Amino acid sequence: MHLLCDVDERRRAPEAPNETVKVALPLLVDGGACTAAWVWQHFPMTSPTTTVRPGALRLFVPLTAVLVLLVLVQAVLAGRYTAGLGQINLHGYIGNASFVVGFILAVDAVIAKVPKRELIVSGVVLLLLFVLTGLGYAGRSSAESASIHLPLGVVTFALVLLQHVWAIGLSRQLRGGSGSSS
Repeated sequence: MHLLCDVDERRRAPEAPNETVKVALPLLVDGGACTAAWVWQHFPMTSPTTTVRPGALRLFVPLTAVLVLLVLVQAVLAGRYTAGLGQINLHGYIGNASFVVGFILAVDAVIAKVPKRELIVSGVVLLLLFVLTGLGYAGRSSAESASIHLPLGVVTFALVLLQHVWAIGLSRQLRGGSGSSS
């Protein structure tokens, strides 16, 4: 089954009350591509094709997906540990790998010359991953560090997911796609 990303919702435009506009609604289909198209449409950037290096961007999009998966697996492993169903060592190893992937993403964001918002998010993600790694090691002996580690992990997951959605949108825009699929 294949769903249309653009839903034809007609509304009156405030600046032109006699005209209607087509509004895209976010749908999670095609691996998030429709959601990426919706976010891209509602949060456009000024001129993506003039600065972005598409060759370097080819690495950026898959790495954002890898980082989303790594952070999600960490949450599952931490949940299993708190429920007494597993050990925390693998969570730490994946945390270290997440930091490495976040570092590579930040460097690639600079090389690819992604727009400022993606560059800022990449920097914030890298900073959060650094802080999370430190709090993770400190949390082995300090409950206070562990209590800060958990909410920062949630914020990090939200940011890496946003980073991935924006990367998909940027990639689609550079390929000349409209962002919609049918």
